[in-house]
Amino acid sequence: MEKYSVEILHEAKRVYLVSTAELPALHLCREKLAFLRNQDLGDRVSILLNRSQRRGQISLEEMEKLFGMPIHMTFPNDYAGVHAALTAGKHVDASSPLGSRYRELAETMVGKKVESIERKRGLMDRLTRKKTEMEAS
Repeated sequence: MEKYSVEILHEAKRVYLVSTAELPALHLCREKLAFLRNQDLGDRVSILLNRSQRRGQISLEEMEKLFGMPIHMTFPNDYAGVHAALTAGKHVDASSPLGSRYRELAETMVGKKVESIERKRGLMDRLTRKKTEMEAS
């Protein structure tokens, strides 16, 4: 890692180390984790497992043993859903298993429940509501 990258990581509250469940990726993740621990960043690291499968060759318990720490969150493999979102130029469907895991990660990052996209009001909604409230007064 570049020196400036490590300096930036020291400013971060949380460092997310992302890996897939393939053996080479897991070993590379373990090496990066050891490097981060040597840089006194080990207490800030959370491991995210991308494209996980329920019946993978290596169990979560074995991976956690390899890392010497729990895996913070797993994300299901949804190649078709990601491909459809990319092709349409949109986000992954929030109601899909992958989309709901993204929401859960966002909630852990901000430390609170994130407002639903469907219930989120934009600027025009607020302005229209205020105009309606003023007319009613």
